[in-house]
Amino acid sequence: MTHSELRYILDPHNVYEPDFPGATFRVLKEKETKLYGEYCTRQLVLEVWDEG
Repeated sequence: MTHSELRYILDPHNVYEPDFPGATFRVLKEKETKLYGEYCTRQLVLEVWDEG
């Protein structure tokens, strides 16, 4: 798996346009954005990926 593929799995809207018709973890993203102002899971997973 590549970094771009992982980004796509975590948040297709981050890779494509915001009106992209699909979403993988829509509820999680909405909840985290509401609570923390950002999609924390995506950020944490990508940080760990980059370290590995």
